[in-house]
Amino acid sequence: MEKTSAIDKVTSTRVKKILLSRTYMKFFVPSLIAAVALSLSEFVDSIVVSNLLDTQALSIVNVCVPIVTLMCAVYVMLSVGGVMLYTERRGKSDPKGANTVFTVCLVTGVLAGVFFLILGQIFLRQFGELLCPGLILGEDLLSYIRVLLYSMPVLIAASIVMCFLPAAGNPNLSMGLNVFANILNLILDYVYIRIFGMGVTGAAAATLTSFITACVLLLVFYKNYDLRPVKTPLKEFKCLKRVVQGGAASSLTQISFSIKFAYCNAVAAELGGTSAIAAMSLNIQTMSIISIVAAGAADTIRPFLSLLRTQHDYDSTAYIFKKALRIIEIWSIANVVILELFPGLITALYNATEPEIVAVAYPAIRIVSICFLFRMVCMTFMNYVSILGITPYSLYISLFDGFAGIVPIGMILSRIFGLTGLWMTFPVNAVLLVCSIIVINRILCRKYPDRFTGVLLLEKDAPGVKVLDLAIEANSHQEAYISQEATEFCLENGVERKTALKIGLIAEETAVYIQSHCKGDELLNMLLQKKDEKMWLYFRSIGSPYDLTAFTEDDVPENYKLLKAMIPDYQYNYTMGMNNLRVKFNLEEGN
Repeated sequence: MEKTSAIDKVTSTRVKKILLSRTYMKFFVPSLIAAVALSLSEFVDSIVVSNLLDTQALSIVNVCVPIVTLMCAVYVMLSVGGVMLYTERRGKSDPKGANTVFTVCLVTGVLAGVFFLILGQIFLRQFGELLCPGLILGEDLLSYIRVLLYSMPVLIAASIVMCFLPAAGNPNLSMGLNVFANILNLILDYVYIRIFGMGVTGAAAATLTSFITACVLLLVFYKNYDLRPVKTPLKEFKCLKRVVQGGAASSLTQISFSIKFAYCNAVAAELGGTSAIAAMSLNIQTMSIISIVAAGAADTIRPFLSLLRTQHDYDSTAYIFKKALRIIEIWSIANVVILELFPGLITALYNATEPEIVAVAYPAIRIVSICFLFRMVCMTFMNYVSILGITPYSLYISLFDGFAGIVPIGMILSRIFGLTGLWMTFPVNAVLLVCSIIVINRILCRKYPDRFTGVLLLEKDAPGVKVLDLAIEANSHQEAYISQEATEFCLENGVERKTALKIGLIAEETAVYIQSHCKGDELLNMLLQKKDEKMWLYFRSIGSPYDLTAFTEDDVPENYKLLKAMIPDYQYNYTMGMNNLRVKFNLEEGN
């Protein structure tokens, strides 16, 4: 066969990285902004209340953190595990199964919220005394709890939908709703507290009102029917098991966050009194702020990596995972430098400028901030192993980062170094967690050498699997190159000549078809895999969705007819902003 001009491997790799990077950043930026908005809803009330009301009002908000944590734990578990399974089913061209997952998560979340609402209203006073013994914060506490409980079904449902939207191809809508809800929350905080005189209860009412409004707007403006509730028989709820497994570690992190800081607050109070408690509170808020970018990266990599893994594209999985780690580490380093140089930025943000607080807070912030260099990477890795399906490993990371590591290390260091030892607990815990992850990863690589490689536990193709990976600019008119490379790859791997030529022709005609639907400078990636007696042909492209079931004005008649005749059985989906086409060849049948 005469060799035509071809793209070298370096160029092909560069084009593919551009394709992956464009897709990742297209979803990362709105996911980051949505994570910022969602995280702000968790601590913005503390900032507003601390400036509009008094110390008792702020104490009421802080006392009710366990309620917020419980709510977050529910929607995080359902969203994280649900989005991974949703994207996996979308990647397998099962839109009905994907929407079933969404429905199960949404219904379960609402039912959980309603359950907590009813239970909380029935035992309101007992619940209040559990949070604040003797109800020393008065009836305002009960009023705040009551409204907060009414918010649970709404906030859980809204948060689940907003987490699923990016995976369904609507990251901007998720971002917009989150930003709108939190801006409205800020406005209503002032209106309810200052104008209507509702006191601290106004803060809870503002949150409830803003998210109800966001839900109404979602119903009015949402036009993407790829994500929608569907009629779901009770037997389909069995997928909850996989959802819970996928989201358990992230949910446990929410719960552990409250437990470890409850312990640290108690130690701080014992060793340094109210000034130490204030310093610990500032560190809690700082950790929430720094974690926002990690949350945005995780919200992006979970659906993206789940999709790539369904296509067994482990090189792309490794590239995106490493890219996310680089972004997070750069963010962490930048924040550590800022906090080391300017710890007063945090004290000023929360109006904690009293000399006795500043004297304790500055060294505390500087010491604790060191943990961000290691902790953010650990949290991202926790999400990664959840995607791999290694649930016990992700739970271990969550627990170690939480009370299982903090409490014993804090007990030892605080006894030796006093209050300074308490601050040292966080970076020491993070360093030990990183070290344990490295050790565990090396053990897993030795135990499963055919699946994992390297310190990051990256997946690799199984023995015997052959892969051809090509990427080109869609308008580069190199269809013949793709056809030739596909044909030669098949022949080199024992595919009979007739079938090899057919696969090469399908690859060429598919590239022509995708090119006819490209509107600009778009990219195309072909992945050809041989495993056992089957050949899998994948095409990914950035651009607007196409429809192989209907002839359009963009189609070339001859190309469309030939393509339809040659691949009567295929799977197509539009997920994460990419067209994904898969064709299966059973080599034993000679097709």
